[in-house]
Amino acid sequence: MGLFVVSVGSVILPRLSAHAAARDTESFAQTLRESAQFSLFILLPATAGLFALAQPIIQLLFEHGNFSPEDTHLTGYALINYLPGLVGYALAYLLTRAFYALQDTRTPLLIGAVTVALNVILDYALVGPMGVGGLALATSLAGMANALLLLFVLERRLSQNVWRAFLASSKVAKMLSASVLMGVAVHLLALWASPLGELFTVGLSVAVGASFYMGLARLGGFFIVRIK
Repeated sequence: MGLFVVSVGSVILPRLSAHAAARDTESFAQTLRESAQFSLFILLPATAGLFALAQPIIQLLFEHGNFSPEDTHLTGYALINYLPGLVGYALAYLLTRAFYALQDTRTPLLIGAVTVALNVILDYALVGPMGVGGLALATSLAGMANALLLLFVLERRLSQNVWRAFLASSKVAKMLSASVLMGVAVHLLALWASPLGELFTVGLSVAVGASFYMGLARLGGFFIVRIK
């Protein structure tokens, strides 16, 4: 999110502001759709890759000194439950910029307060049966709820179909399918390479996974290099 989504949000804010000033709601919605497309192009495979490589990545970065294999397992459990929220928080970030472009800071604040309350409720509901994974999953669910609420309010305000048609499009389906295939391939590769050490396993898996996904993107016709 820090490398890609924040950068995209910074780029589109002046464009959205110009469209809002001109009352060009169609261009406003199209800019949002393009930013979502670019973000999902990066975040879907990143989510699949982190899911497939959670254990070797954590072993490589943290399993030293007093950080035990049991700590690696617990940290991986938390990470996997955080991952579903990655897309939700990314889309919520972009939607918040859309409200800022409309000179509306109140709506994101109120929806943010609602989702914080929802997060607390889910924390209490899930921490008992799931432990630390429940706390992570509660954060993910709150992030997805934040994005959906922002999207619902924005579409009603603009009287435009901002993302729903895009999210149901063939491009998103292709991105999701390619990400799943890449995640399965990377997981199998990591299992094969694990006796060779975490550094080799992670390095090889990331390189092969990225190349595999980019190849599928070109073959599938959804390769994205920039926002128009």
